[in-house]
Amino acid sequence: MANFKRDILEAVGDEPIEAILIHGPLNSIYIDDDPRDNGIICGKPLSAEQALAMLDYEFDDGFGGQDCHNITVWTAANVYYVHEYDGSISLESVQRNPPATQEPDHD
Repeated sequence: MANFKRDILEAVGDEPIEAILIHGPLNSIYIDDDPRDNGIICGKPLSAEQALAMLDYEFDDGFGGQDCHNITVWTAANVYYVHEYDGSISLESVQRNPPATQEPDHD
């Protein structure tokens, strides 16, 4: 089993977390009222300290239904999000302020 808080901290590395948004309650196909939703504040950006305390739980990051909350994590350089590929869960990121794409030359 993976720990969601630890996975978030490993993903961001040395980047200070500016805010975390928990998008909604768990959508577990196994449990209707998941106890991990108790105390979760959804839809409001939270400090890292507030959100990580709520997201400190074990979850199955292997194949099957998503077993963790959908989140967005902001750092100064990147935006992190939960990514599911073929039932396997990971945290991915994109640049927060990517450079504009230049138009190709048509010479």
